[in-house]
Amino acid sequence: MALDLAPGNRASPQAVDPTAREKLPPDETKKRANRKLSQVRLRDISAFKQNMCMFIEKKTVSYLRKAYALISTMHSCFADF
Repeated sequence: MALDLAPGNRASPQAVDPTAREKLPPDETKKRANRKLSQVRLRDISAFKQNMCMFIEKKTVSYLRKAYALISTMHSCFADF
């Protein structure tokens, strides 16, 4: 099939490139966009959860160390009596 590409005759992209993708119906396009968005949200939520867990872990360890230091100090003070 020969294409007439003179300035007055413009060929459609599908005629020039037979491998061009077909346009999806609007509903399908919207579904795919929502699916990608939900995947991004899930990834963000899981990263947030992981960061919060690490933060809580660090704070817990810090408080436990302080409590241990306080208890050992009190123990050494009261051991003298």
